[in-house]
Amino acid sequence: MFSVILPTYNRWEQLQSAVQSVQAQTKACWELIVVDDGSTDQTQYWQPTQSNIKIYHLNQNQGPASARNYGIKKAKHEWICFLDSDDLWLPNKLEQFQQFIENAEYKVFQSQDIWFKNHQRHYPKKKHLKQKGDIFEMATKLCPVSMSSACVHKEVFTTVGLFNEQYPVCEDYDFWLRVATKYHFGLIDKELVVLNSGHSDQVSKREYIFDEWRIKSLLNIVKNFDLSEKQKELTNKRIFEVYQILKKGYVKYNKNKHIVELDRMLNF
Repeated sequence: MFSVILPTYNRWEQLQSAVQSVQAQTKACWELIVVDDGSTDQTQYWQPTQSNIKIYHLNQNQGPASARNYGIKKAKHEWICFLDSDDLWLPNKLEQFQQFIENAEYKVFQSQDIWFKNHQRHYPKKKHLKQKGDIFEMATKLCPVSMSSACVHKEVFTTVGLFNEQYPVCEDYDFWLRVATKYHFGLIDKELVVLNSGHSDQVSKREYIFDEWRIKSLLNIVKNFDLSEKQKELTNKRIFEVYQILKKGYVKYNKNKHIVELDRMLNF
């Protein structure tokens, strides 16, 4: 019933724990697709013996978007779940997901989760609290979905596309924004996932200007998606807000070329 996509890169110890958390699932039919994104640690030599766990070793590191897409294309089940190698599932996660699918009509949904940062429990701020239904406005402002808590029907990828492999960061923001233009989101109001952050080599800590990529995503849906009038209004409002944030930063750090490119991109 579920194809679980687990991308990993040089996280052998965490990977073992993540895999074990899938193996411990109760009452659910699943396959686990591990995509080794060019690891140079022990991960590159691992070959699982369990028949419903497969690993694909990519020749070089291409980033999480490419790894997830590779896994999606290999998936044999209609429901796709994601698990990052830093994170863990509680044993009844897929059982709860199966029950939700049987009693609801959502094509995309997620559960609540437990946040740990540097081994300390953290609680989400109000703006990060998960929403259900039409979450488009939230999706324009921040990434509204925890990847390891999400479940997506294959139909969704056909409708909005896969993860954008050109994005070095914010590929999750970009994807969920596109999904939110077309779908309402379900929510299982139970904590079924442990999310871990704070590692020194996490992608989210690389020095990219996130808003540069977010504004590209916002401009993309304006240009290429059939938005409602309300969605257009919310998107244009957010584009202007991000534009002002970026321009202020560019002025502060004398990045005049960036200002010219930004104005050109927005036809200012």
